[in-house]
Amino acid sequence: MRLTSNVSNAINYTDLLTAIPDLRAFTTNYHSTNWMAEILHVEKHSLRRLHIIYTRFEQCDHFDFNELLAFIRKQRTAFDLIVTLFVANCDSFFLQLKQFLDQRLISARILGNTKRTNVTINYNFVGYTWYVPLNEDILELD
Repeated sequence: MRLTSNVSNAINYTDLLTAIPDLRAFTTNYHSTNWMAEILHVEKHSLRRLHIIYTRFEQCDHFDFNELLAFIRKQRTAFDLIVTLFVANCDSFFLQLKQFLDQRLISARILGNTKRTNVTINYNFVGYTWYVPLNEDILELD
């Protein structure tokens, strides 16, 4: 199978996960704006850890917070998603994303270390981690 990419040299994750079905971890800064949909298109993948790196501010313009939430909730237990923002002047974007995740997921500061599906956002060399709530978790919103 041939891996395809678009004109910006972005990886097509549907092709990648189909061509390499046993892929467990992957790190890249080559991704399209619809990388989450491409991964969700492959229902039974082996991916357990994905590290996506944003290096240009324009990439943040296409980042859909609700899509991220739906994506992380559909992953297997103990799936790790790491999003690193190596982008200058994106404080506003990061703060909006952090607030969104604070309201919808459980902060690692509250829960501690656990084997749950999680998302980590690295910004300004600091990591912030949230876990997907389980049925018995009570998530209180202010």
